[in-house]
Amino acid sequence: MSRKPRRQARPALDLIEDAVHLLRTAPVSTLAIYYVGALPFVLAFLFFWSDMSRSPFARERLEPLASVLALLFCWMKFCQGAFARRLWAQVSGIASERISFRERLAAEASNLFWQATGFVILPIAILIAIPFAWCFAFYQCLTTLTGLPINADRPVVNRALRHARLWAGQNHGLVAILSGAGFVVFLNVSILLFALPHLLKMLLGVETSFTQSYWAMLNSTFLATAGGITWLCLDPLVKASYVLRCFQGEAITTGEDIRAELKALPKRSLGSAVALLATALLSIAVARGAEDSTSTEPAPAPAPLNSPQAPPSAASSTELNQAIDDVLQRREYTWRMPREQVAETAAKDTWLKRALERIFNWLAESVKSIGRSVFEMLRWIIDKLFGDARAPSVSGKGWADATRGLFILLLVVLAAAIGFLLYRLWKNYHHLIPEGVAQPAPATPDLTDDNVTAAQLPEDEWLRLARELMTKGELRLALRALYLAGLAHLAGRGLLTIARYKSNLEYARELGRRSHALPVVLTAFTHNVAVFDRVWYGRHEATHDLLAAFETNVQRIRSL
Repeated sequence: MSRKPRRQARPALDLIEDAVHLLRTAPVSTLAIYYVGALPFVLAFLFFWSDMSRSPFARERLEPLASVLALLFCWMKFCQGAFARRLWAQVSGIASERISFRERLAAEASNLFWQATGFVILPIAILIAIPFAWCFAFYQCLTTLTGLPINADRPVVNRALRHARLWAGQNHGLVAILSGAGFVVFLNVSILLFALPHLLKMLLGVETSFTQSYWAMLNSTFLATAGGITWLCLDPLVKASYVLRCFQGEAITTGEDIRAELKALPKRSLGSAVALLATALLSIAVARGAEDSTSTEPAPAPAPLNSPQAPPSAASSTELNQAIDDVLQRREYTWRMPREQVAETAAKDTWLKRALERIFNWLAESVKSIGRSVFEMLRWIIDKLFGDARAPSVSGKGWADATRGLFILLLVVLAAAIGFLLYRLWKNYHHLIPEGVAQPAPATPDLTDDNVTAAQLPEDEWLRLARELMTKGELRLALRALYLAGLAHLAGRGLLTIARYKSNLEYARELGRRSHALPVVLTAFTHNVAVFDRVWYGRHEATHDLLAAFETNVQRIRSL
């Protein structure tokens, strides 16, 4: 005999509605416990993400920051367990029983051990896609059931596995709806974060790097921030949904849901029900007494058969049909009537329609004629190579058919290869520069303009320009040309990305992230940045010795 649950699963949407109502009626202290554990972890995770992706000291800070993040993860899971127990007590109407410190510590340790495996199992389950709903439900049920004294003889992991397998349709529907809601919330949060700098500039006049360039926001830190805010908004609803799911799953064997509903009934409703029941019983007794008293009286004599009776008024069929039509014409019944089909009049053929039909027919016949010609040509080639295909010998029929099929396949492959080659040649034609045509020399940029970037000239041209300026005695402009030459070289090696909105400090940080294996390059570039900032933005004078040391650092960067 199959051991199926005694109760059918509720629809996933109804479960989510109950979870929303549960969160709305929950005390503020319940939500405060959740966010006291979740907010520090999310903020630390965002700082860890930003520091590991931008800081030049990421390697030195990795271990201490990871340790702090692990401790905050343990604290978050502890608060989430307390949050789920409070919701369970709110649903069941029974305060959670206190357990000893030793038992609570053992339960939390087991929960943390299994929750840590989620960092490996959940990504694999997402890639496989099919077992993700069951794995996700297991970890959510594990958080809900940890620390609850129900079924103490069974381990919490076994109970979580049982609830994860229970009502698979409801679980998959729940995951699908919550995933869709999370995507919508993520889009709204991303739009808000994207518009916030522009609102600050519009309302308060605050200028940021995000308002100077739209592309500055498209980085991994922005996506991580939007994902963290989305998780903080949606995860309490996820926890409440799985608390209700586990409570209903446990109620299959314990009947806790019926007991909770009975406890939720107010006493005045119970008294009203008792009074109503007594009134109904009294009314039934009075009615039965009246029937007994009337049954003892003599029945009235029947009327004679020949006594005249008033004939009933009969309506004519015409009036009845008219009344029915009037009723059917009312507004509440007209939507049920079928629509009237209006006969469409046949449109007359115009001279334009006839001309278009002739052109289309001619094109169709031309295509068919070309197709027949190509088919006959291929057939003639095959007949010449392998004999007459219309009258093959009986013994070699299979071999000839296979050979002809292979030959046709080779022809098709050859035609596709030639077509692809012609397409590539046509696509790359505008990239080809004919020999003997000299490219125009790039225009010399104005080094006094702050909008000049290193991408406007190659590094050799910047070095040539720097030497010319040194010969003319314009040492300050020569220093900037040397600095732009170094930037152009690093951008050509992929160590930097030139952008108009980036500052020199941002270039130094970016080089620090990408040149861990080239410490000499980072040291030389950092020294040049400090010298350039003092001369170009400060009051330091550019001397020949300073330029010589600066150029030495540039040559060192180019040689490594």
